[in-house]
Amino acid sequence: MIRTVLTDDHLVFMDGFGKLLAETNEFEIIGKFSDGLTLLDKVDSLNPDLLILDVDMPRINGLEVIKRLRTRNKKIKIVLLTMHDEIGYSIEASGLGANGLMIKSTQTDSLIKTIHSILAGINHFPKTHRIQESNTLLSDREIEILKHLSEGQSNESVSQKLKISVLTVKTHRKNILRKLNAENSLQMIRIAFEKGLI
Repeated sequence: MIRTVLTDDHLVFMDGFGKLLAETNEFEIIGKFSDGLTLLDKVDSLNPDLLILDVDMPRINGLEVIKRLRTRNKKIKIVLLTMHDEIGYSIEASGLGANGLMIKSTQTDSLIKTIHSILAGINHFPKTHRIQESNTLLSDREIEILKHLSEGQSNESVSQKLKISVLTVKTHRKNILRKLNAENSLQMIRIAFEKGLI
């Protein structure tokens, strides 16, 4: 079970979202708080795996919570929720050490799927928020190949789908690794997700 703490001053949303998470039988809600200061006071003793918190809260906001919490806890996964589709939140949250930002209006299934990705080590910030590097960093063909590889397809499978040789796929893969400064395929895919390339 994923030990989860929720912090949001909108109690109806927090209770509803907490219930949906608990119903998956994968998340154990071990704490709920309505403001950032109370959370900071209690979070160490609760020792959660995952913290989901709102940006706009009384006393101190979610961004300030992340800033203070990261000085003493680097391991906990932190997901920020917001009603506002603004680039500033995403950039600042990422810089402070959040693992993801999600818009509250997103469908629940998508929210839970994204949380699973974050727990697996793939940070998530909406594409509209990320600095788009796809136009300069990777070619259209490299991005196409990368998308297939991220779905777990083999070099041979990609070559058949794109009607190119396996050697060409391997060459593109090698170039993608180099351009993303990745040491292996898993790291390559994680970096690509974080940069908004796929």
